[in-house]
Formats: sequence, structure tokens, C-alpha cells
Amino acid sequence: MPSLALLALVAPAAAGGQAPPRPIAPIDQIYARSLGLSAYRGLPAGNDGIFYNAAALAARKAFTVEGGWLGSRVGDGFEARYWGASVVDSSTSSVAGGFAWSWIDALGYRTSGLSGGLTALALAFPVAQGFYLGATLDYMRLTSAAEDVNAVNVSPAIFWQIARLLSVGVAGYNLINTYHPTLSPRGMGVGVGIGDERLARVGADWYRSWGQDRTRDVWSAGGEVFLFDVAALRGGWEHDSQLGTNAWSAGMGFFVAPIGADVGYRQWFGSTTYRVLAATLRFAVAGM
Repeated sequence: MPSLALLALVAPAAAGGQAPPRPIAPIDQIYARSLGLSAYRGLPAGNDGIFYNAAALAARKAFTVEGGWLGSRVGDGFEARYWGASVVDSSTSSVAGGFAWSWIDALGYRTSGLSGGLTALALAFPVAQGFYLGATLDYMRLTSAAEDVNAVNVSPAIFWQIARLLSVGVAGYNLINTYHPTLSPRGMGVGVGIGDERLARVGADWYRSWGQDRTRDVWSAGGEVFLFDVAALRGGWEHDSQLGTNAWSAGMGFFVAPIGADVGYRQWFGSTTYRVLAATLRFAVAGM
């Protein structure tokens, strides 16, 4: 499940002079669907919205339970792995709530060996027709032989369904300075979505983070096509302006009510060394 985006530390250069992508950070909880899309902040959210736009959780009425795995591979080994589960209820009241717990293992190039849990609680509610506010509060507890990290953070968000086929999402990330810029970089993101769940939709995102006196900009675009109300095909692209790297992504999803599954994959152009895989299973009841 959590597969999740948003780092602020440049890793050492790879062999041949190519800069590797940043290691996955705990708050980079991109689920399989979002991994395949690359651009997702302006789209109505599933449980992945707990991590990148809490306000979008209230944009659709459903009760959803998800569980899954994400692995970030460097060469033949894993640079980071996640296991976790989440539940979102946006159907039984006007206030949507989400809860997620993730176990993180072998985190990062420079923080290798850290492991532990990330707990996240999200709330979202409408303030006007099609306009939603939300926030995620998370607690990170990671340990290694050399380090012990206890940190609380908050990420507020806005989601605006401007018209049936047009939506916008804005979020701030890790607004509390935990003095762990690699693990919880401060940042903000903006996304635009066009389309709906009946045929197809596309998204475009911009994300900026600040950490260790470095500014990182990431631009991404992606889309998904829906087939016969039971399947979706996804693809996306991402450019990291600081590192000068590009990555492509692909994924697919299946849903036969109330059970669904998603898989996602990301790989950096010109290199098979750096790649991310994710898989998610879900139980969802729309509307309730």
C-alpha cells in the first residue's frame, strides 16, 4: 500500500556520474495507484489521500479498507520497504476520517538501517459546494543502532472540485520542523485534474520541498483510462529539476465490488538500477 513522494536529500552520485533518485522518505506514502499516475494531487483521492491531500478524501463518499506493500530497489537489493494498512470513512458523516499505519524497513541511502512505524490520522470536511479542507497528523517512530527518531508533523490541504471535469488540489507537507529534513522534508504541492471516473482523467502536479538548505522542484503528469467499469490502465512521467532526472511510471487496477487491487511501477530513464514497485488490495463500499 503505502508507497508514498517528497524528499530533500541528494544521494551520492552513482557509477558513471549519474545522480541516483532520492531515497524514499516515510511521508512518501504513494500507493500503487498514485505510483502509476505520477500526478495525483488534483484528483479525488482514495486512501492514498491520507498522505498527499487529506481534503480530497471528502470529495467522494465511500468506506474503504486498504493494505499493501511498496519496495524501492537499488540494484539487486531493496533500499526501502513498506508494509501497511489504512481505513477511510467518508460516507457516514459530513466529516471524512482516515487512519493509516505503516512499517518501514531499511530506509534510505544515508539512513540505512532505520526501521519503525508511521501512524497517520486525517480529517476532511466540506466548507462550500465542491470545496473541501483537510489535514493529516502523523507520528513517526524510527530507530537504528545509531539514531532514534520521534517526530510529530502536520500537513494541511485544500481540494476544490471546480466543475464535474475539473479539480484542483493544494497541500503543505511537514509544517513542523522536526530537524530531520531527510525523513520529513517541508514542502508544498499543487495539482490539477481533468476528467472523471467514467472514461478517463489526466493530472499535472508541481511539488517543492525544502531541506538541508536545498530546494527541490518536481514536475509530473499522468493519466488513467477506465475500461468497462472494472479496470484502469495508468501511466505517468516525473522530472526532478534539482537532480535533472526523469522517471516513467505505469500501473493498472481492477475492481469488482467490493474487492479491488492495484499495482504500480516507476523506473528512471536510462537506468534499470533505480525502480519502485507497489501493490495494494482494497475493500470498498461506495456511498454506503
